[in-house]
Amino acid sequence: MKKKKSNTLVVVLVIIAILSVAAAGGTLAYIYYQNTHVFVEGAAYPLDATYLDLREEDISFAHYNALQGELPGCEIVWNVPFQGKTVSSDATEISITNPSAEDISILGTYFPKLEAVNAAGCDNYEALEQLQSTLPQVKVSYQVALGGSFVDPTVTELDLEPGDYDLDTLKEALLYLHEVTDVTIHKLDLTLEQFAAMQEAFPNINFHYTVYLLDQEQDSTVTALDLSAMQESDLDQVARKLSLLPELGVDVVTLANNHMLDYGRGPLKETLEALDEAGILHVGAGQNLEEASALKTIEAGGWTIGFLGATRVIPEHSW
Repeated sequence: MKKKKSNTLVVVLVIIAILSVAAAGGTLAYIYYQNTHVFVEGAAYPLDATYLDLREEDISFAHYNALQGELPGCEIVWNVPFQGKTVSSDATEISITNPSAEDISILGTYFPKLEAVNAAGCDNYEALEQLQSTLPQVKVSYQVALGGSFVDPTVTELDLEPGDYDLDTLKEALLYLHEVTDVTIHKLDLTLEQFAAMQEAFPNINFHYTVYLLDQEQDSTVTALDLSAMQESDLDQVARKLSLLPELGVDVVTLANNHMLDYGRGPLKETLEALDEAGILHVGAGQNLEEASALKTIEAGGWTIGFLGATRVIPEHSW
């Protein structure tokens, strides 16, 4: 009986010894694990890790920042929340919509290998310029809208045809086309005042234009026009576009002739307005006798030269 009790005691002692060793081993293992890992939000990562691929895990900015702070020498690849989706942090090219200040910060902070940003379709040019300024090593690709066409923001010259632009959009676009030095507008469909206002708004840009008149494209600097083929139906077109050709060299015209009222007072009024808009003095016709008989003068070669216009209708008519 005494021997049986002795054997039982031995067994108990052995079990206790085994448990003690196991406990000691577990404690040592735990201590070792604690000393060789970092812990972030309950997840453990090897302290000596040089590369971690966490793209299978759903982690937050706070989680990543804490982990990167614990493992500053480790390359951590993860899915970065960006503009409503997630993008791998090792991406070299990313497509974006109009970026916010936060988006720009994320691109600069969490995409160390980023080389190119595709911003096609974006129209917040100020934000895109801020993005390019913040990340000068990254190529930001986008185009600037002119109202009927698009151009690269680095373009130096604009050669515009009708339909390529609208005035308001063009003026807005020029604020972001910093390298443009020359703009040519073919077949100008603006008033001279509108064109001059655009020149004034952008004094560092050389503006040129052409005028489409009688089926021909005329440069704005033309000094002579051949109107021999002009038809009666062309009168309105010519009247409207004369003001766009300030270099023609015509200073004053006389309207005094017996056909001046062939089409009535309305067309005469339009002719007077067209000449006024073109800056051309006129004599010999007007809305009343006082206007028609008014003296007009110009200065030339140190002389003041006066002009009057008169005609006589035979037989006499009362108009």
